[in-house]
Amino acid sequence: MKYILYTIAFTIILVSCNGGATQKSLPVIARDTAIQPQSAFTLLLLDSNAFANFLDKQVSDDSIKNKITGFYNARNYQYAWFTEDGLSEAGEAFWNPGTLPYQPHIHI
Repeated sequence: MKYILYTIAFTIILVSCNGGATQKSLPVIARDTAIQPQSAFTLLLLDSNAFANFLDKQVSDDSIKNKITGFYNARNYQYAWFTEDGLSEAGEAFWNPGTLPYQPHIHI
């Protein structure tokens, strides 16, 4: 019985380890140029070059850079959390979680 348990434990450990291999990074989402002022969520836009320079200086993990860049590429570099009138609805939810249309139930 001990032999079976040791074999199962060893197999689980072996399978869960990636052997030092690096994970493939996901490709960056292509920029959505179909978003035009007529269909835009907001007219506020980030400067993509300044944003890329900021990420290069402030974020060392390439996978995080790719995720953030992909997020803003999908939005055609529109602001995510602000509109011309101030905080967006999503930004307000971050600012005050009590404004969410639902209240998640967390059981500890």
